[in-house]
Amino acid sequence: LILKSAIGKRYGFPNGQYIDLELPGTGITAMEAAGDRLFVFSSGMLNVVNVAQDYEFMEASFQGHGVSSPKQVVKVLEGVAFVNSTGVYYFDGDKMQSLSDDLMMSVDWSGSNNIAYLPSEKLVCVWHSTNDVYCYSLVTNAWVSNAIGITAPLTKIDFYNNNAYYLTTSHTQKELALGDATEAGLKFETGKISCGDLSRNKKFYKAYINVTGSANTQIKYKIDSGSFTGTTALSDGNNTLTINTSGKTIQFQITATGTPNTAFEVSDITLIYRDKTVK
Repeated sequence: LILKSAIGKRYGFPNGQYIDLELPGTGITAMEAAGDRLFVFSSGMLNVVNVAQDYEFMEASFQGHGVSSPKQVVKVLEGVAFVNSTGVYYFDGDKMQSLSDDLMMSVDWSGSNNIAYLPSEKLVCVWHSTNDVYCYSLVTNAWVSNAIGITAPLTKIDFYNNNAYYLTTSHTQKELALGDATEAGLKFETGKISCGDLSRNKKFYKAYINVTGSANTQIKYKIDSGSFTGTTALSDGNNTLTINTSGKTIQFQITATGTPNTAFEVSDITLIYRDKTVK
């Protein structure tokens, strides 16, 4: 049961006013309100309750969209974003979408226990591990960066004066900042790209990579489950990577050979390929 008080009052929860939900497993693990909806998470399910009217009603239930901690949920604009072992999701106030499909499908999200939102840059930030943060841009609708060496906060990240804050172990309020890249530790990998058909062989000819701030960066590729090969140094503008190799999937890796430019950005990757005839 979720007890509710009168609007604007944080006290006086009458026994006769409550929302009754059936949640499997651990019961409620996190709750977040956005717009006229209440998002109620258990370990294995998300229930969306519409609270716009005088009475509440269940609007939707999503199996496999549960979380284990409130740190895995953050309010984003008119909706919420959250992460669990199956990926990263965003409910924009109208529909549920997976942010980790396609190029990020091969990422193991099981160690992701924190998520944040930076409104100034419109970035959804997910701790892929204890110190690595993947960032998804709501402007370009793409994963745009990987910040290294940022320790995951021990508390839920929330907003104060329009900025994202969390509490340290000494209960000190600290603003979340991704900072600049100052070490030779840049590494960005795409997921396995199947070009829409995982079972069919393709002939991969070339890839065109458009970048800015390219100092000390290079790109490699990997076919299927092989090793990364074909290292090509990147320069500002459109770069050509010659492949001429067949396989079912291709994966790209961008790394730094020295200290990377803090303004480094990949704006586009175009792949030239042909489906091979099935015999």
